[in-house]
Amino acid sequence: MKLEVREDYLTGRRAVISVSRRFRPKEENQEQISRNLPPERCPFCPGNEHMTPPEIARMGGKKWKVRVFRNKYPAFSPNPPRVRAREILEKFPALGDHEVIVDVPDHYAELENQPTRHITLAFKMFEKRVKELGRKYKYALLIKNRGSRGGASLMHSHAQVLAFDYMPEMLETELYLARLHYEYKGKNVFDRIIELEHGGPRLVYENPEVLVISPFAPRIDFHLSFISKMPRFPKPSYVADAFKTVVQAMNALLGAGFPYNFYVNYPPFWDDVAWDYYRWNLQLLPRVQTWAGFELGTGDSIITVSPEEWAKALRRKISKGGKQ
Repeated sequence: MKLEVREDYLTGRRAVISVSRRFRPKEENQEQISRNLPPERCPFCPGNEHMTPPEIARMGGKKWKVRVFRNKYPAFSPNPPRVRAREILEKFPALGDHEVIVDVPDHYAELENQPTRHITLAFKMFEKRVKELGRKYKYALLIKNRGSRGGASLMHSHAQVLAFDYMPEMLETELYLARLHYEYKGKNVFDRIIELEHGGPRLVYENPEVLVISPFAPRIDFHLSFISKMPRFPKPSYVADAFKTVVQAMNALLGAGFPYNFYVNYPPFWDDVAWDYYRWNLQLLPRVQTWAGFELGTGDSIITVSPEEWAKALRRKISKGGKQ
């Protein structure tokens, strides 16, 4: 039985590896909430462009393959209403921007099942919008939510970019600790992670520019990290290759269309020095585990599938072709 407490490479956040908890008795919740719309009513489908805010960008010409527009229900705005702070009740305008990127035209399709050239187009657009907004504001975060458990309100495949005028606390902590590592060790901490994990038991997949691992101290069950081997952004074609290969294998093991969130972190564009000690990374977190009192009360995680076990299962599935 594996039972141990691990600390994340960079932040020190803890993960309690407790494989036995996987087998505890559970009552299955049979209630299912459907948020699906038929294609004729879906604002993300071709032919329904009039249902969205004005288009910002597209790829693929008249029959678009990837399409971008502002979120109709934004969390941040270029022209937010003024606010008034009082005493310790600090608040400030939600200055920024919030875009939707529809990455697949087909209402029922998933990104990882598209040809690699299409997935490459999607990641090119992701990078383009992040760079555009990340240079206007303090930071721009790319996210993708899938399934109702992943927080998606519409099933049609899409991603979002949220830009805002402050640095996320979690990223600030990572940047600070990565800088300390660089100052004391003289090396980018992500290069050290790549050295440690290359060819090891937590390696899932790699190509010339992207390494995919099951992290040593995962945040949730089945968490995966995609890490750039390059000083700046990896080529979208290599990100597309890694994403397609790995997520198809995950579909075979967790069920096709399993709910997930992913987000991409990178150094802020206004800080050239930070690119020396921090690296582009994509964190993919399947939403098949519910956080309970321990996780909410501590911020740490109880992991019921060891990272080594998960990586081995994915490697085996990838070697057999990935699909069911």
